[in-house]
Parts: sequence; C-alpha cells; structure tokens
Amino acid sequence: MRKFVLTLVVAFAFCGAKAQNSDPTLMKIGDNVVTKSEFEYIYFKNNSANTLDRKNLDEYVELFTKFKLKVLEAQALGLDTLPSFKREYSGYRAQIVEPFLVDKELDEQLASEQYQRLLEDAEVSIISLQLPRNAVPADTLAVYKQMLEIEKRLKQEDFAKVAREVSQDNSAKENGGYIGWLTGQMVVFPLEKAMYSLPVGKISAPIRTSYGYHIVKVLARRPAVGKVQVAHILKKFPENATLEEQENTHRQIIKIAEKIENGEDFAKLAKDESNDPGSARNGGMLQPFGVNRMVPEFEKAAFALKNADDISEPIERNLAGTLLN
Repeated sequence: MRKFVLTLVVAFAFCGAKAQNSDPTLMKIGDNVVTKSEFEYIYFKNNSANTLDRKNLDEYVELFTKFKLKVLEAQALGLDTLPSFKREYSGYRAQIVEPFLVDKELDEQLASEQYQRLLEDAEVSIISLQLPRNAVPADTLAVYKQMLEIEKRLKQEDFAKVAREVSQDNSAKENGGYIGWLTGQMVVFPLEKAMYSLPVGKISAPIRTSYGYHIVKVLARRPAVGKVQVAHILKKFPENATLEEQENTHRQIIKIAEKIENGEDFAKLAKDESNDPGSARNGGMLQPFGVNRMVPEFEKAAFALKNADDISEPIERNLAGTLLN
C-alpha cells in the first residue's frame, strides 16, 4: 500500500499542472522531505534512456525509497562519523569539486602564453630595493615611496648610473643593473610579465615581488637561442697574479690554441692542460646550458659557435683564459 501511495504522488507530480511555482513535496521518508526537483534530478541522472513511463517510475520509487532508508539507518548507527567513511567521502568530494575549480580555458591561455615566451629572449636591466625581513605595511610603503623617487630620476638620468647608486642588488655597482639575456621561467612571474610586455627601450613602473620592489628596463629582444653544449679548456691565473704571471698564463693558452689548430685532440688537451678538474676528466665537456647561466663573455662566445667543432678565440674573464669547443 505504501508503494502505491508513493507512486501515485510521484506520477501526479510529473503530470500535474505547471502553474504551481513552489517546489512540491513528493514524499517523506523518516524526517526527510523529498521534493519534486530533488527526485527529478536523481531520476533522470540515473535513467540513461532519459525516458519517463509508469513501469520505470514505479521501480525507481522502490529503489529510491530503499536507498533513503539505508542512509537513515547508517546515520542512526553513526557510520557517517567513522574515519574510514570520512576519508572516502572526502575523496569523492574532491573528485566532484575538481572540475569546477579548474578553468580549462584560462589554463590553456596561460600555457600558450608561456610557450610563446619561451620562443623569445629579452635583454634586461633591473633596479631592486629589498623589503625588510618580516616587513609590516609601513615598511612596504616606505620602500615603495623610495622606488617612486627612483622612477622620477630615471626620466632624466641614465639607468645604469642610477642603478649603481641605489640598487640593492649586490652586482649592480659593477654592472649598472645589467642582468643580460633572459627567457621564460627564469624570473618570478611579475618580472617576466614586464620583460615580455614592455616595448624595447621602455622602463616599467615599480613592480612588487616577494623580494621587494623592482624597475625593469627592456634593452632588446631576439628569437630564443635555446641551449648549447660546449667543451672548454681553462687556464687560471695564480692567486693575486702579477702582470708577468698573467702574461705567462696568456702565453700558455695561446700555445694550446696553436696545438688545436695543428690538429691535436681537444679532449686530450683538456684532460692534460685544463685547470677545471670537473670538466677536464670529460675532455672539457660541460652540461648543456641556456642564457644567463654563464658569465657574459663565456656565454657570448659559446652561442657564437655555429657549427660542431668550431673553436673560439681565448676569452679572458676574472683573470682566467678559456678556450671553447
């Protein structure tokens, strides 16, 4: 008899007039009220044929009622409070929620944007001011105001000159804030965004990162050079080398260059002559590297070698002579 009553009510709910605006109650199981909209949603979700007839409806009402009764019994027994149930429930919930939290269109847009940035290198200079450790809002505001004053100066003064005077990057006093060539995924996102959005020759407004405030100047752009792998032979100047010792080291590297030109094996000379023990044992071979991973002179010479077995001229950097292959 109870099945008949439930069936009659549901059939009436589906077939009745649509004038009623409220969500009518179809049945009550225990203390739980089941509304028309709830039942319709679950019925059509589980009815793959998406059809409605009396026979299917009768069968589903019986299944639905048994399911609801089982849920009530489980709750009465406290099964919904067990750690094992909570873990399983959390897992299902995470699976259901994930598609709603992921913006696929935005993800694809960002991935495309990142790929395009990897196709281009940018040559940049940066002025940086650091924030105090555990900075409070007043500290942040003070640093920001300093950066605004620097921004004003840059409208009339040379970027490198100002960088040497005010930038808190340790290398700025030597290089005038010049960072060199960079490519995508090499710096924090706010700086990368400026690198690829600023016109060449332009200077950014102050940019906030977790490190502090920065002003970026884009000097040039070029197609990405990717990575290169080279071998090198290093002859170091002695510590605190005199001019005579430097000249002697230079003669040694020139002599090695002449041996290579005369056909001697580069890898063997690297093992015998190089002062870089890490690469010498591998015939001078270094791991592949991209932009801004080596000192500028070395990087420039390495990427200038266009063909396999090309040899550079000796390069001097920080009191050291180097040959590249």
